[in-house]
Amino acid sequence: MKSKHDLNTDYLREVLSYDPVSGSLQGTAEDVKVVVQGERLVVRLRRYKYVAMAERVIHALMTGRWPEGAMRHRNGDQMDLRWRNLAMT
Repeated sequence: MKSKHDLNTDYLREVLSYDPVSGSLQGTAEDVKVVVQGERLVVRLRRYKYVAMAERVIHALMTGRWPEGAMRHRNGDQMDLRWRNLAMT
């Protein structure tokens, strides 16, 4: 199984579409799904057998690197993926 460090941001940009204003995150390839898991959204990359919290993937897409710490939603709504709502803790 690959780790997140094997997933570069170029690959993520190829298989995901993200709008930072609306917070819309969608998979653009068959083996990539953005799904609800509990009370949050996760990204499933079947090719790599990898599941990540959507906010961590968005951080990698927007900054070009994976977050080192935990992420939080400023307004407390874990489904709100707008870039301005996401922050490192």
